[in-house]
Amino acid sequence: MLTLSPAEARSLAVRAQLLSGSRPPANAEGIMTVARRLGRLQLDPTNIVTRSHLLVLWSRLGSYDPENLERLLWRERRLLEHRAFIVPIEELPVYRWFMRRFPAGDSAWPRRVRRFLESNAPLRRHILTRLRRHGPLPSRAFEDVADASWRSRGWTSGRNVGQMLEFLSARGEVRVTGREGGERLWDLADRSLPRWTPHDRLSEREVARRVVERSLRAHGVVSRRYLGKRYSRALTVPLDTILADLVKRSVIAPARLGEERVSPKNPWYVYLEYAAPTGRSSGADSKPWTTLLSPFDNLIHDRERTAQLFDFDFRLEIYVPRARRRHGYFVMPILHEDRLIGRMDPEVDRTRNVLVINAVSAEPDAPATRMVVTAIKGAVEDLATFLGVGGIEFSGRLPGRWARLSS
Repeated sequence: MLTLSPAEARSLAVRAQLLSGSRPPANAEGIMTVARRLGRLQLDPTNIVTRSHLLVLWSRLGSYDPENLERLLWRERRLLEHRAFIVPIEELPVYRWFMRRFPAGDSAWPRRVRRFLESNAPLRRHILTRLRRHGPLPSRAFEDVADASWRSRGWTSGRNVGQMLEFLSARGEVRVTGREGGERLWDLADRSLPRWTPHDRLSEREVARRVVERSLRAHGVVSRRYLGKRYSRALTVPLDTILADLVKRSVIAPARLGEERVSPKNPWYVYLEYAAPTGRSSGADSKPWTTLLSPFDNLIHDRERTAQLFDFDFRLEIYVPRARRRHGYFVMPILHEDRLIGRMDPEVDRTRNVLVINAVSAEPDAPATRMVVTAIKGAVEDLATFLGVGGIEFSGRLPGRWARLSS
């Protein structure tokens, strides 16, 4: 079993996420490199700075042209939008396996989905017929001819056309093939795919292996609990069977973090490509840097893992009432080398074309050297360049140790 110090585990996690070492090129190929390594980029409508997936790419590429992402998505089709994520097209065989089984399981939610689909066959036929004749189309192009309305406590309640499109996308019948002013355009799933789209029909075991290996490759070091939370109920192959197979093939290895006792029920696993035989992260191409992270960034999306690896308590506060927020609305953690050392709450004032930093906070053990302040300031300036704003304004109080940020 490998033993990693806390610093080695953090370094390995950051390196796996392409947040240290030589940056990928800030072009279309660099975007593909990031998308393939991370596996998927989460889409979120919040746009107070810019869309989250654009920030996830910026954190790894530096300033780049978002038009390259648009080209990869809608013209070259090397990336796909699927269920609130951007994914590389080579992952389509894995997603198709799940599409053929949607909605999987016999809990309350999949039963509700099945009832909705069965009760609204006329709405499904209406959507598919309209797309076949006139697609691609926005959701407002379809009539709500549902016989049974979708009910929920959230914003989707009564949005029958939107829900049907989402479920048909999950089943692989339709997909998003473009956007107009942020509005999604839907079409028949296979109509606009390139000729070279992979059509491999994978076994369940191969799908399970790819899912687990992809997660380990993207994150470098993860716990069994982390993997278990994301292991689809549609898969009947036990997770531990897949992990044992990957260990046997020397793809991954069980690991201990520091001096902590290893729980038989929750061991950690390391992706061996990123670790030297001694368990120490390889020093090759591992030069760290300083950047800001989207609150939806892949490095920190699991709050439990973020706390365990980085001793950093991060909570999404977008949906928290203003009076109850601790750090701000769109809080971006500050990554310096292999540590999360603070937070910023930025927004773009589009009337004045200025990047406004509403608040900055430093972790208790955050470094205060001139070099660190310069590195943070450089990250903010690069973000401003990427956003195309004309200036930067620090509107809130700064931590004393970082007072020079506004100078």
